[in-house]
Amino acid sequence: MLALQESHGLIGEVLNAWCRERGVFAHQLIQWKSDFCTVTRTASGRDDSLTLRSLKAENQRLERELNRKDKALAEAAALLILQIPTRGTRKGPGAVGGRGRMTSLQPRQHLIESVAEATMAGARQDQACAVLGLSSRTLQRWQAGKALGEDRRPLRQYTPPQALTEAERTHILTVVNSVEFADCPPSQIVPRLADQGIYLGSESMIYRILKVARQLKHRRSERPSQPRTKPKALSATAPKQLYSWDITYLPTAIKGQFYYLYLFLDIFSRQIVGRQVFAEESSHYASELLRDIVGREGLQPGQVILHSDNGSHIPTGHK
Repeated sequence: MLALQESHGLIGEVLNAWCRERGVFAHQLIQWKSDFCTVTRTASGRDDSLTLRSLKAENQRLERELNRKDKALAEAAALLILQIPTRGTRKGPGAVGGRGRMTSLQPRQHLIESVAEATMAGARQDQACAVLGLSSRTLQRWQAGKALGEDRRPLRQYTPPQALTEAERTHILTVVNSVEFADCPPSQIVPRLADQGIYLGSESMIYRILKVARQLKHRRSERPSQPRTKPKALSATAPKQLYSWDITYLPTAIKGQFYYLYLFLDIFSRQIVGRQVFAEESSHYASELLRDIVGREGLQPGQVILHSDNGSHIPTGHK
């Protein structure tokens, strides 16, 4: 390599003189130059091949990534279109209405067409079914037959094998309405029959039979249960609109004995409008204290709402 560098550019007699000084021949320089160029081209070609291969691999990776993103974008667009409700068709999020819901023939056809359109646009079938609230197995079952049919569940009529016959129901009603059991509830009829070695059915079954026959009405002397509703919410926007009061137990030096603090509070201003300590609980004391508050505050009839809990000693109401 050093000889090639020093002899570079020398020609003719100068080159021959340089060869004599170095003890080499001119044809050797030509051979060394040829060998050097061949090795250089080979190394350069190998580097170019490796570079080209890496570029091809990167290009393929980018193409795969681009195809994946194109598919994801197409699927997102198809699912977005599938989520838009369409007038006159059951299309959109939760179109089926939930697991186990019955779907008639026409909505089934619309759902199948919607899923087919979404899959043609690039969406996966399971994702399209999930948007519609439909199981992919259900869709496959709908498409399995030669022709799309109606839901057959309403057509099924099933009677449990242990169900009572009409004659058995009539016999139970006859026994229940007999002179011996006419005034007894099922909770007493069943044990009495069991003492006699007779079993007609459970208490709950007899109650159901009486309910179907419209013979399950309230007959006892106490007041029947009434439906209870949430109490009306009260609010105050100014003083002297809403008062709240209660009785607080104050311990004494004697165990088991208490003084009783009667306290009335304005809900809006949080002002204590009346307080008094008595030796016992009594609605009379509460009424006297309330009359004193009405006189001191100058309250008019219907001006203040008095709120309290459901204690028996508390005369609740509107004042």
